[in-house]
Amino acid sequence: AVRLETTQVLRRHVQGLKESNLLISRLGAAGQWEKAIHVLSEISAKRLLPTVVSYNATLAACGRFALEVFDGIAGPDLSAYNSALGACSQGRHWRAALHLLRGVCQASFSPALVTYNAAVAALARAREISGAMALLPEMRQVHLSPDVRSYNLVMGAAGQQLAGAWDWAFHVLAEMRQNRCLPDCDSFKAAASSSSKVRRYDLVLELFEELVSSGVSLDAVACNTALGALERSHRWAEALEMLGGWRHGRWKSSAMPDLTSYNTVISACGKAGRWAQALQLASQLAPDKVTLGTLLAACGPSGHWALALHLLSEASQLRVVPNLICLTSAMAACEKGQQWARALELHRAGPERWQLQPDRAMLGCAVAACERGQHWAGAV
Repeated sequence: AVRLETTQVLRRHVQGLKESNLLISRLGAAGQWEKAIHVLSEISAKRLLPTVVSYNATLAACGRFALEVFDGIAGPDLSAYNSALGACSQGRHWRAALHLLRGVCQASFSPALVTYNAAVAALARAREISGAMALLPEMRQVHLSPDVRSYNLVMGAAGQQLAGAWDWAFHVLAEMRQNRCLPDCDSFKAAASSSSKVRRYDLVLELFEELVSSGVSLDAVACNTALGALERSHRWAEALEMLGGWRHGRWKSSAMPDLTSYNTVISACGKAGRWAQALQLASQLAPDKVTLGTLLAACGPSGHWALALHLLSEASQLRVVPNLICLTSAMAACEKGQQWARALELHRAGPERWQLQPDRAMLGCAVAACERGQHWAGAV
């Protein structure tokens, strides 16, 4: 952002139109739209004629007040319309965006792809998904082809809706394929978000494979999303294989596996009782609380109390401070493994050792251990 003193120095030295336009742009970057409008009025006061650049810079600075500035423009050109539409899209003013889009056509301009995409963005960000979708075929009527950004905006908006979001997303993907518009990394993330909400992990993985085969470069978020789909589908072997493929560059990626990647696969292996693989992965990185919690969470339901206690004892050497989830999971493993005394000892000493405040889940686990061990006094 531009500092206030910088704009004050500029104002003292503004002489001509070029300097005024520069000042308006910098004020806009600083979020000082009122001052941007004031500089625009000063241009006229100095008997200078504001140019399209002057108005466009002011429109960009004004955001939700852009239409008021736009209404004051005599004979706006397509660039001015695009600037006003861009401001509307940032503020989710979809009705104003549609009004401006119709104004472009009425003014006999030939709308550009950026014109329509700004209107699509305004509708999509306001979650007016059907309206945004309706603009896609309208583009073709004016001899424009929706690009990957057009489609991604609609899918991104659909992903924010819980009901029927994945249906929308895959309808858009089908249209992309029909129009030979190759989905990109953002397309995958938008569609995956929608599909994951309804647990359609098969669709997530199908699209991932499609993009890998097409040579699309995927970022860490996209790859971790695919790993997460495998983990939630209880497909530990495929998750392990995917992690290895990613590490060895078997597909295009802008990043290498991170801690989230490893923790996801560790979770998949742990839930499947594949402790050797899970511990081997954990040994390949500097684990964090999530890594420890993931391993301990898998120990809980299976009653692997000895492993849980070993992991807790190793925490200090790994410079990881266990949290409530870690401690409760270890207690659960002891309780399931009929090691009630050990569970109660963790409940007694753990919070003080690691400076934790017991919550309802931990207390419930302690009570369960007391009941199973018939230690009624402890339960009370």
